[in-house]
Amino acid sequence: MAPVSALAKYKLVFLGDQSVGKTSIITRFMYDKFDNTYQVAIAFGYGFSVETN
Repeated sequence: MAPVSALAKYKLVFLGDQSVGKTSIITRFMYDKFDNTYQVAIAFGYGFSVETN
């Protein structure tokens, strides 16, 4: 039988809309700090086509 490790590994996937704080919450728990500066995210519609009448 293989030895059992005391530490377990998990993989988490964070899903959500833009600018809701996914990166902020990950940074908070990984590095115990919080960046309170607001960063504007601009999304460009690459790969999307918009048809107008």
